Amino acid sequence: MIKDSSKEAYAAHLSKSQTQRAKIYKYLQGRKTPCTRQELSQAMGLPINVICGRVNELIKADAIFELERRTCKVTGANSHQIRA
Repeated sequence: MIKDSSKEAYAAHLSKSQTQRAKIYKYLQGRKTPCTRQELSQAMGLPINVICGRVNELIKADAIFELERRTCKVTGANSHQIRA
């Protein structure tokens, strides 16, 4: 049996992640060029773990697309680009 407080916490988490997902999607729609997850994290001021989770959800929903790799301007690593 799940406690009511656990259900409420889960519902709040879902609501927050939906809001973050919408903000990320809107930001990507406004960009003219693709960016990496780290570049998106830096631009939006959100932690990378939040960005990665929401970006992966958006990719699975076919709302955004993952493109070829290039050198990330933040990390210098070879990373996938994303775009709406």
